[in-house]
Amino acid sequence: MPTAWRQGDLLAPDTAVSLGVIDPAQHDTHRALVISHSCDIASEAEVEPTVELLIGIVVREGEATSQNGHSIRKLHLGAEGTPSAEWVHYGIAQRCEVPKADLLQHEPWAERSYTSEHRALLRRWLAQRYARCEFPDAFINWLRESGVGSRFESVGKSHSAHLVGIYFDFDDDTERADPDDPYVLGINLVYEAGNAENAVAVEQARVRLEALFAERCKPNDEWRWIELTYCDVLSEEVFNLRAARTFRRWRFEHRSLGGEPIDTTE
Repeated sequence: MPTAWRQGDLLAPDTAVSLGVIDPAQHDTHRALVISHSCDIASEAEVEPTVELLIGIVVREGEATSQNGHSIRKLHLGAEGTPSAEWVHYGIAQRCEVPKADLLQHEPWAERSYTSEHRALLRRWLAQRYARCEFPDAFINWLRESGVGSRFESVGKSHSAHLVGIYFDFDDDTERADPDDPYVLGINLVYEAGNAENAVAVEQARVRLEALFAERCKPNDEWRWIELTYCDVLSEEVFNLRAARTFRRWRFEHRSLGGEPIDTTE
């Protein structure tokens, strides 16, 4: 079915209101983003009768702290347009569907659009929700009990603009009961190579994380809960695809194998 619509296209505000996915009062404050796969959009309506949308809220650029897809529940995207880019906060829970036949009566928003890089980021963000790693219940619980969990999250999120990803060197899925028999953990902080400031900022994160684990998990010069064996800072050019497949990528809304979220407030 020939169509101009693709994954990552924005509905014009008037279109979003007419289709009933946002209220008239939200015309200038909310945006509707197509997240169905482009192939599904092009399929006949008898096969794929609806198109899935994500509803976002316009925010100031300074509030757009989730630009690299580190969070599995939220993403900030900047749509190109005049007079400047418009940043929107998207939450994975704010989804809805519209009949394809109704959407195809309209065209994508011509005044604002996402770059190919932003569309690729959107695809990865949508996919990672169903491909994220899991960790033993005890590991998640000990992050919390030791006091590392929320502090680690704070350090990671404060440097999220500089990080491509945080990868754990962790291959122990056993459930442990004795904190004096700690899990062994290595951390790889991977930064975007295109900006020299990223290496400096992520090095600061490394120092803070090493101090955090030493303070919370090594109170009497003996490791408890989690033993941090190393914390390395690497550019994305050095951290190759094989390493990315070997190590476990950490995201701040991870769940344990038992389904317990590390941060239930997210």
